Amino acid sequence: MVNAGVSASTIGPNYWTRIATGWRLFEYAWVGPEALALGGSNYQQVRLGVHATAFKTGMLEWSAGVGYVRDSDHRNGVYGRMGLLTRR
Repeated sequence: MVNAGVSASTIGPNYWTRIATGWRLFEYAWVGPEALALGGSNYQQVRLGVHATAFKTGMLEWSAGVGYVRDSDHRNGVYGRMGLLTRR
């Protein structure tokens, strides 16, 4: 799988972009690398990590990511994210 998203604004200006690729792992979820960059005129952030996407439990669909973050404010370190969708 390949997933990519881009958002940009002329007010600010600001941007957000993410790309992730993955391989189906035992028919449970898509797992692979991800990269994200966001920022504006006075702040930038870059994330590199791994994700698990579309893990399903009943009506719920989970996603998660973990990796390394670096930003222009020198607050570098580990990041984590979790997402949850409901499907009917």
